[in-house]
Amino acid sequence: MKDSLDFHGLVFTDGLEMKGVTKYFGNGEVEANALIAGNDILLLPESIVDARAAIQKKVASGDLSQKDLDRKVKRVLRAKYRLGLTHYTPLPDQQLLSNLNTPAAIALKEQLVEAALTLVRNEGSLVPIHEVGTQQIASLAIGATAQTPFQQRLLDYAPVDLLRTSANISTSEEAQLLKRLEDEDLVIVSLHNMGKSSSDNFGIQRATVQFLEKLKKQNKVILVVFGNPYSLKNFDNIGVVLEAYNEDSMTQDKAAQALMGAVGLNGRLPVTASATSPYNAGVSTSRSFRMGYSVPERVGMDSDTLHSYLAQLAEEAIQAGATPGCVVLVARHGKIVYHEAFGYHTYDKSRPVRKDDIYDLASITKVAATSMAIMDLEQQGRISIDETLEKYLPELAGTNKEALIIRDILAHRAALKPWIPFYTATLDEKGRRTEQWYSAAAGGDFNVRITNKLYLQDVYLDSIWYAIDNSELRGNNNYRYSDLGFYYLARLVQNVTGKSLDQYMEERFYEPLGLYNIGFNPVQSFSLNRIPPTENDTYWRKEKVQGFVHDMGAAMLGGVSGHAGLFANAHDLAVLGQLWLQRGIYANHVWLKPEIVREFTHRYPNETRRGLGFDMKQLDTLKSQNVSELAGPKVFGHLGFTGTSIWADPDEELLFVFLSNRTWPSMNNGKLNKLNIRPRMQTAVYRSITQPVVRSYQVTPIETLALPDTVESHEQ
Repeated sequence: MKDSLDFHGLVFTDGLEMKGVTKYFGNGEVEANALIAGNDILLLPESIVDARAAIQKKVASGDLSQKDLDRKVKRVLRAKYRLGLTHYTPLPDQQLLSNLNTPAAIALKEQLVEAALTLVRNEGSLVPIHEVGTQQIASLAIGATAQTPFQQRLLDYAPVDLLRTSANISTSEEAQLLKRLEDEDLVIVSLHNMGKSSSDNFGIQRATVQFLEKLKKQNKVILVVFGNPYSLKNFDNIGVVLEAYNEDSMTQDKAAQALMGAVGLNGRLPVTASATSPYNAGVSTSRSFRMGYSVPERVGMDSDTLHSYLAQLAEEAIQAGATPGCVVLVARHGKIVYHEAFGYHTYDKSRPVRKDDIYDLASITKVAATSMAIMDLEQQGRISIDETLEKYLPELAGTNKEALIIRDILAHRAALKPWIPFYTATLDEKGRRTEQWYSAAAGGDFNVRITNKLYLQDVYLDSIWYAIDNSELRGNNNYRYSDLGFYYLARLVQNVTGKSLDQYMEERFYEPLGLYNIGFNPVQSFSLNRIPPTENDTYWRKEKVQGFVHDMGAAMLGGVSGHAGLFANAHDLAVLGQLWLQRGIYANHVWLKPEIVREFTHRYPNETRRGLGFDMKQLDTLKSQNVSELAGPKVFGHLGFTGTSIWADPDEELLFVFLSNRTWPSMNNGKLNKLNIRPRMQTAVYRSITQPVVRSYQVTPIETLALPDTVESHEQ
């Protein structure tokens, strides 16, 4: 170190009491020889008396010169002096953990953990796991007594079946587990609470080894070892093994991310455990364009700024009655670095908001469902957005909508009226629902479910389309935001594909991406405990709206429309945002062609605000501003009437997601906008950025990069 590497710092021994070396020497000899070898500090000698005597003997014999010994002492004293220890003041023990575990320290630890994770073997290239939505995956935690951080993180990527068992698996339990797992396409087995000593085989029971031998004969298996690498000698017959070395929550988190391709694997075994787990063994993998999780400092952002300002603004909104609660998510460089929940579902504070709660996205449906479906059909050549509506909706022939161009509809330049309050035509002069159109139960001619207690007559759907088809067009095709065009686009998807918009998006995007917290009509799939209500409707539905779309038009179409109806949690919506930022690439699949994404997310010619389907930063400062003043001109995304938003900034590789139910208990509550909460939060996000984007493709744009061989098209 000192001669070849020119190192001038202090050199410490390992703990000498561990007998790794001392067992080969007499009393005190190893300490003396350690000084001769170049060490300056002797850690935990077995006997200071014996060590002192041995060192004096070496000095007397000339094996260790007094000059060398003095130099070591001076080196130690110099280090103490530089650290201010000549005027030693004890550090206060208050907040000691937080003072030591700074965001920068945690970021460094993350890097170390990620670099250490070792994929010892990878037979069949099961890691990283690409297909998360089309295969059944189970996680079995052996030795765990509760759901582990490893399993919790796996759930963020796929609907994984979670199981756990003790380390000493009985014969009957083994049979039950094998039966339970036989239909799984992939089983991820993790070992927990392992021992540290080789004398008890690191806590690994023979029953565990036998069970794994049987499991691998019926399932594809990935084994994750959260413990000593020498224990790998027990698993020579397992073809895919990830050695994690440790079991703290961060290591478990990173191991799950690595299996899913959010973290690349480059670690190597530091020991030889067996012939099949030798020293320096390890398989390298690359990140697969899938979102990861980290701390802000890893992506050039400041934790204190991000956490303090966003929490402060969320509290301001809640205290002002702008919304009873909200969820905020921030991601940069493909890593989620902030994801927090605030407040309650309602102002009675009976149910706290959770990070995985599912919100009514309102008009975000236009980009997270409809526009994506249109992009997909365009790239397949099944439609052209420069064609007229009539080509795909021939029933419009003879109406004033037949010549409308799809591109103009996407840009809100088709001269369409903003919206039509269809429900008002079903009310009498006193605002009461007429029995002609509604029933309290499904059956007969009443099968369009608006709520569990309200069903619309089937034939009224014809009246809705008649009203849209025969609505007047405006006198010009300048920009005017309109829902009506997106009613047509959802119908276009159904005409072209034979599938409703919700079915199409579920099959083409949501399910294959492993997004199981997004979709239409969530009341059919999720507990109401996870869905904050949107309004106490006193004007039409006459009940609390929860689990059903708030938008009246979408509700009258059974909850599925092109302009509203989609629900999601912040994570699943963020995945779609990241897919857009990555120009259609996610998890090594090309879901949308880069040129298609670029076309839709770039500003429409001579437009100050819109792309195609997507909203963008308003460049006209005289008009109402929709995003932070710090956002760049390329920012794209959408707002939702219920108090939601998603914004993607390609220049900063930044995502901002805000979900709330500001419409509770009344949609007339406009405080969220008056307080400018969403743009102010976005401003706080920008102000937390400490480092500019450093791209690996400064010259070559992402769409022309040579992607890994494992990147596949969505068709494949």
